[in-house]
Amino acid sequence: MASATPYNAGGTIEEWREGRDKIIERKAGPGEDVEVEVLKNYYPPNEPKAKSPTKERKGSFAEECRDMGQRAKMAMRAYALSPNNTEDKAAPMPDLKL
Repeated sequence: MASATPYNAGGTIEEWREGRDKIIERKAGPGEDVEVEVLKNYYPPNEPKAKSPTKERKGSFAEECRDMGQRAKMAMRAYALSPNNTEDKAAPMPDLKL
């Protein structure tokens, strides 16, 4: 199953299995490039294989989506309060339910 653990001042490491290979992704932080390491034939041939990389990454993907939603919400609020915004400031900010 995929795991995400912190490293390098807020970065993350994600690991999962694809067949006999172990995949490791490292990301230093938001907006940074992802570094991918593939450990070929890491698992012995008689070990059970992972059901699906998609299922393994489901939790991580949901967490990333929530994070992006929060960042979008903060950006919308910052824009609404910006002095360069010419839209009606009396209009209420939409409440984004995340």
